[in-house]
Amino acid sequence: MILALSGAAISIVFMTLEANYLLCILGLVAGSGFFVYSLKKIIANDQSWKISMKEEIKAETSDILAAWTYPLDLWEGFVEQDVASKKKESLQIAITMLIMVAIGLGIGAWNAADDLETFLKIAIPLLIGLTAIAWYGSRYNINHLRKVYLQLSEGQTAPGVLISIKGIVVNDFLLTAFKFFGGRLSAVKQVDKFEQSCLRFSIYMKAGRNSSTKNFYLPVLAHQQEEARALVQTLQSHYDLPAD
Repeated sequence: MILALSGAAISIVFMTLEANYLLCILGLVAGSGFFVYSLKKIIANDQSWKISMKEEIKAETSDILAAWTYPLDLWEGFVEQDVASKKKESLQIAITMLIMVAIGLGIGAWNAADDLETFLKIAIPLLIGLTAIAWYGSRYNINHLRKVYLQLSEGQTAPGVLISIKGIVVNDFLLTAFKFFGGRLSAVKQVDKFEQSCLRFSIYMKAGRNSSTKNFYLPVLAHQQEEARALVQTLQSHYDLPAD
């Protein structure tokens, strides 16, 4: 995080100085480089925590509410639909962000009409940098999710999930924990998704004044229906969540 803030400071210094356009670009590149490096460090630490939580869930067998496996063709079809849906949502969010930033830059350009050239030298690289960072983050999350869903561990013959009081493990990867720093399970319901019955786990996350909800879906086969209903009730009771 310190590196990210340092990178942002370098960008601001370069772009606010009476410098030429090349220095503005160099400032943006330096800031983005520090930010991406810091982000990779954060991701590495996050992966270490996920491995620890996964092992904890697997070890505490008394807390496991369901252990399901799926036919490979059904699972792959579900994953492709889920990933496609998340890509569409990510694109919609990115477009919304770009529109909001563009409106802000338009207002700024209007107010900076006396020095429009300098304003554009700062604003255009900034817009490109923010777009690149947002694109990198969304693509990483989606590609990682696809890997979690599809990569079978050594000796595993069919896709499988473990649903515990503490979280969900898919194919020996932690899909999500139900309680962690800045996040918690906020709802769990059985819903229709992709023309089939699914469990939807909603994770509420908050960082400062910003908050968001991330949904994870798991298919429920015909013979899993009764177990799924009991699982929903258990989690709703344990985390004091609203019932269906």
